[in-house]
Amino acid sequence: MLYLLDFVSCRHARQYSTGEKNREMLSRRLNRILYFFTSPMNAGYSLIEVLVAMAVFSIAALGVATAAVTLTRAGHASERVTQATVLAQEKLEEFRAAFEPLRDGEDTPRPGYTRRWQVTPDAPETGVARIEVSVSWPDAGQPVSLVTVVNR
Repeated sequence: MLYLLDFVSCRHARQYSTGEKNREMLSRRLNRILYFFTSPMNAGYSLIEVLVAMAVFSIAALGVATAAVTLTRAGHASERVTQATVLAQEKLEEFRAAFEPLRDGEDTPRPGYTRRWQVTPDAPETGVARIEVSVSWPDAGQPVSLVTVVNR
């Protein structure tokens, strides 16, 4: 700080007449300016700085909240699709293990899910049945469908 004061006072000393009194007056003026900017009274944040910081924080918090909601929805949708796939696979396994004749049908294996199946005998060739199982739920955009063939 002393070096800055000496540099500034020497640089601007030409504006004043040469002499110890003017140099001392310039030095006092610079000390007052430096004290104003470094005093503890002026060490806080201004209202504008606080408002800008709050605005930046609000925008960031809104982005994080939106991402959290989107991730939660995606998680629920993924859970529903996975559950529907498991239900369809279970029904296909039942058909593979069944000894009785295969027929079309519908059931509700779990609350909120509807499972439909369609059996097409001799579909790809004679002695083979094509089975399509579709599982849907109320807020599904498109149901989950699995298809297989079994020997009969």
